[in-house]
Amino acid sequence: SVSGVEGPLAEEFAAWRSIDDHRTPHGVEPLEAVATRASAVVGALDARVSLLVGHAFTSRILLARLLGMPLPHHRLLKLDLGHMAILVAEAGRLRMMQLNVDSAAYVHHLLGS
Repeated sequence: SVSGVEGPLAEEFAAWRSIDDHRTPHGVEPLEAVATRASAVVGALDARVSLLVGHAFTSRILLARLLGMPLPHHRLLKLDLGHMAILVAEAGRLRMMQLNVDSAAYVHHLLGS
């Protein structure tokens, strides 16, 4: 068993989950394709403040791209179900202010309740 996965694809799955191995298993969308697709959404935004909602996998890849990280390092970013990342644009660059923020608690905080 490699990475808790057994069977003929165990090694391939472990490599795909690694931040050091850039192999993509057959039938899986490559990280670069996910980043390009998600970045296109961000590029189409025309607002000072935006809220993007998505799956954690895609969101982490998008965060890695926006922050200039190598895409495989998206696995180092923790983003739980129903949680969010808060980014701020400063001097033409994005800066991550918070990661893995409980969305419901944050909304309650904003509303003062």
